[in-house]
Amino acid sequence: DGQPALFVQSGNGADRRRIHFDGAANPIPGNGTDLEVRDGTILAMGPLRWSPDGNRLAVVVTLAFDQSEIVVVGEDGANATVASVNTQIILGRPDWSADGVRLVYAMSTLPEAAGVDAFSTDLATATVNRLTTGAELGGPGDELRFAADGESVLWSKAAPTGDDALANPMTTIQRLA
Repeated sequence: DGQPALFVQSGNGADRRRIHFDGAANPIPGNGTDLEVRDGTILAMGPLRWSPDGNRLAVVVTLAFDQSEIVVVGEDGANATVASVNTQIILGRPDWSADGVRLVYAMSTLPEAAGVDAFSTDLATATVNRLTTGAELGGPGDELRFAADGESVLWSKAAPTGDDALANPMTTIQRLA
């Protein structure tokens, strides 16, 4: 019908089913009710990432110009829950902590995808924390990930080493928190 849709299936292609977002819970304090997550209100979907146990999916859904949010949904399509503030745009894929309790992601803090900083959400308490201020994350090749210790957050940034299209990028990694 021209609307974005998300389908999941098993590795062998069987059991294909559509994930519906109607009725997504929104426990994040301060989120407005004007951006309700429903199948018919989603303008775009992605990027996404499976939880470490493979039972949940964190997907970025865009509901209005310059406004998106992360929705966590069970692999069976149950328990859709908003997991970020909905006032700006999420840039890049969210990443899960090893225990599946937290998400880390880059989000703009200013209009037109500017002022990009790192945020984390504790899914058990619906608490959103800002990890950086003025970091300007979220450019091409940037990625936020939890470190192996499960606590630290790493930011990787790929930058070209020259001006031509064939210049090899150099990746730098920085510990944020």
